Amino acid sequence: MKHDRCVSGIILKYHFRAHSLDVFGIADNHRSVKAVAGLLGYLQTTQKDSVKHITTIQTELDNDHVVMDKSTLINLELFSMIRTNKKEQTLIYVLDETQTAMGGRMLRQWIRKPLRNIKDIQKRQDSIDFFINHPTILSDIREKLSHVTDIERILSRISLRAENARDLVNFKHVLSTALSIKHDTQAIQEILISEITSFIDDSLDHVIAMIDKTIVDNPPITIKERGIKRGVHTTLDMLRDQVGGGKNGFHN
Repeated sequence: MKHDRCVSGIILKYHFRAHSLDVFGIADNHRSVKAVAGLLGYLQTTQKDSVKHITTIQTELDNDHVVMDKSTLINLELFSMIRTNKKEQTLIYVLDETQTAMGGRMLRQWIRKPLRNIKDIQKRQDSIDFFINHPTILSDIREKLSHVTDIERILSRISLRAENARDLVNFKHVLSTALSIKHDTQAIQEILISEITSFIDDSLDHVIAMIDKTIVDNPPITIKERGIKRGVHTTLDMLRDQVGGGKNGFHN
């Protein structure tokens, strides 16, 4: 057993390039160390990749949230009705007015793990109060978010180098929307909103410009299928001219 813990610890230190697991808060939790090492190995096997994009471990403490077991979640009918197993008339059905897949997943997580810290609860309530009293701002943000694709899934594909040209264009649109929302809310003094928008870096303009310069506006599924703009790579342009005779499809 001690040998297994030692091996698991070595695996995690090697993957995260860490001298100690204390930085993740699990050094003395042998079950957590083994569980994380096992999960990491599973992902490496199923993804056939070193999953280097996983760069940290985040621990959640029971005193941060109300802990509800599966039986409690079912009996409270938070996500499905006991008799019909349908979503209608459940708490998530009543509350879920989210505009994005990410928002829907976050709301489910919030319902599944209610906060216990009164200050964090008040910050959420203050944000809700702000938007209730500023319906125009709320409406504008919801409209912009309604056009946002699932960036979490896009980032997963990019991290695994499995993205296609459409993913990159969608990624560009998401970043543009994020910057636009930050601009619209920069004068808002409400704490939680300010904290969220502070994570949106203005340097994202550079990433947006790079994608815009490189990828055509309406790309095919793969970059190989004429997804890269002309002028990005001289040799690529030359090969396209030789193969396709400089047809209009190559001059995007």
